[in-house]
Amino acid sequence: GHLITESTGNDPFMGSAKFVVDAKATPFIRINMKVSAGDWAQLFFTTDIDKSYDEAKSLRFKIQGDGEFHTYVLRMTKVDGWQSVITQLRLDPVETPATIEIDYIRMEGP
Repeated sequence: GHLITESTGNDPFMGSAKFVVDAKATPFIRINMKVSAGDWAQLFFTTDIDKSYDEAKSLRFKIQGDGEFHTYVLRMTKVDGWQSVITQLRLDPVETPATIEIDYIRMEGP
């Protein structure tokens, strides 16, 4: 199955449980999701060094708000803060009211 939720505002977000993953070992994040509306999503993360979410530790990416599943592969090494140990993720899946379905979010190696 997958997660189905509804955004009723302009800045929805969802966060993961805490974990410990080596940033160098997982330079990619793969997200399979569909949204009924919207053009942009943003993925934030925290590290063992910096436990706060902020723009410096995030990657904004273009999405297709067409109600179909799409896989988004994020190269996290583009973000200067992607180092040390990653401890949590936060996904802002859209910037508008929409229906959101997430099949998976995976941290992957090279």
